[in-house]
Amino acid sequence: QAKKKSTCILIGSIPKKKSNGKYLNRSLLIGKNGKIQSHYDKINLFDVYLSKSEYYLESKNYDSGKKLNVSKLPWGNLGMSICYDLRFPSLYKKLAFKGANCFSVPAAFTSTTGKAHWHSLLRARAIENGCYVFAPAQYGIHDNGRETFGHSMIIDPWGKILKEAKNKNSIIIEKINLDLVDRVREKIPSTTCY
Repeated sequence: QAKKKSTCILIGSIPKKKSNGKYLNRSLLIGKNGKIQSHYDKINLFDVYLSKSEYYLESKNYDSGKKLNVSKLPWGNLGMSICYDLRFPSLYKKLAFKGANCFSVPAAFTSTTGKAHWHSLLRARAIENGCYVFAPAQYGIHDNGRETFGHSMIIDPWGKILKEAKNKNSIIIEKINLDLVDRVREKIPSTTCY
């Protein structure tokens, strides 16, 4: 599809098996030529206890990634992340420092955490770094009974939600202007602080 449409496609996250029997939670960026251009392995694993009946131990089956990734696209520099990484602002500050003007945050936020934190965290990452945020998100009840929040979004560097999918299968599209990144960073130069 990337080659056919002459565009880049982000594959949210897939399990990549390691020789030790565990997996990496990997996001893939497919280039316009239809080949894998780059990848990012999730650094921050989702090990949380939300209640006695709702807890997640991603580290039971997954290992952490080790490297940040900023990928050059025809229209900008994409800092890649996955889901729970969203709660670690220093990761995004480092991506911005490495030249990212956009972030990808493919996610499967739980319904519990999504209702409380999804919008705020995404907007905070956009605002504090003066970056666009592209956040495709799963929603619904999954085979294992887990419920995810959805609300895929595109957010501008000022923190404005440009498009939101809510809880339905959707494709959201928005024109972006990378000059806005420069203008926001000139007004509030927080990306230069590291």
